[in-house]
Amino acid sequence: MSEDAFDTGELMPVRIAASPILTGFTASLAGRDDLGHEDRGTYGDRAGHFLAWLRDTGGYDDALHSPLGRDRAVDAYLTTAVHDHGIAARTVATEFTVLTAFYRWLGLGTPATPRAILDPLAPNTLSPIDQRAVLRVAAARGPRTFAMIALGLDVGPRKTELAGLDLTGLDLARWPGTVTLTDSTGATRRMPIQPGTRAAMTAWLSERHHLLRGHPEQRAVFLAEHAPHHRLAIRTVDDAIRAVGVDAGIDISPATLRATVEQRLRGQGLPLATIATRLGHHRSEPWRDHPAARPRLRTRLPDHEQLDLFGDPDP
Repeated sequence: MSEDAFDTGELMPVRIAASPILTGFTASLAGRDDLGHEDRGTYGDRAGHFLAWLRDTGGYDDALHSPLGRDRAVDAYLTTAVHDHGIAARTVATEFTVLTAFYRWLGLGTPATPRAILDPLAPNTLSPIDQRAVLRVAAARGPRTFAMIALGLDVGPRKTELAGLDLTGLDLARWPGTVTLTDSTGATRRMPIQPGTRAAMTAWLSERHHLLRGHPEQRAVFLAEHAPHHRLAIRTVDDAIRAVGVDAGIDISPATLRATVEQRLRGQGLPLATIATRLGHHRSEPWRDHPAARPRLRTRLPDHEQLDLFGDPDP
């Protein structure tokens, strides 16, 4: 290195660099067509919380200039979220997604997933008794919810795939039927469904037909139950599944159903490559190398505790 060379990281600590960097990142989000207006605001806010934490905590001036500093800061930030503030795993996962987008924009690439949060991020799996309890509650909530839960426990779709499922992706012409799921990359996979799932889907399709009388036909399988009966939003799918868990006294999410399917496939002795194909894995998910946790009773933190680190409660 020449005598005139200098380390910009030393000259530009976080307390100096944070503001213009956040401004630039926020401006870059305007070009993200994959994010809605509210999501762009969330990304900007959460990146701002991270930068404020770096500034106030101190000792992480290399976080904006080197991969090693990046990983050290992300690990400390999210570990603090889990261990000191009790932030829910769903919020931590969202924050990690934001930090990944932030560091990719900054040119430092994807942060390493902190080991301290791998276990908290692991979705629970459901025992057969738990699955029956969840199905019982779903059935009481009506055909649509019952069909979503049955399909979730059968083939393990992501919440985006449930929301995006079209009628053309459901083939009941041959017994018991198949479903074709499309992931966020546009890749599709065709999965056989079980007779019980076919029955649940048939019940919902009949109810769906009744709901659409006098209304325009819709492509989506899962629709809002109130006019104008549009496709369910991803958030609504997520909320509907979590609400079943609340009534059943079990903490579940679409990821719980998906992890339960993977556990069942592993128990059947299928090769990991076959399981990955069936579930449409894009890459190794960190929790897959850890023992599955038992289902937990839902113990939601008070909102004031969830505000401490990220500025807003877990959605």
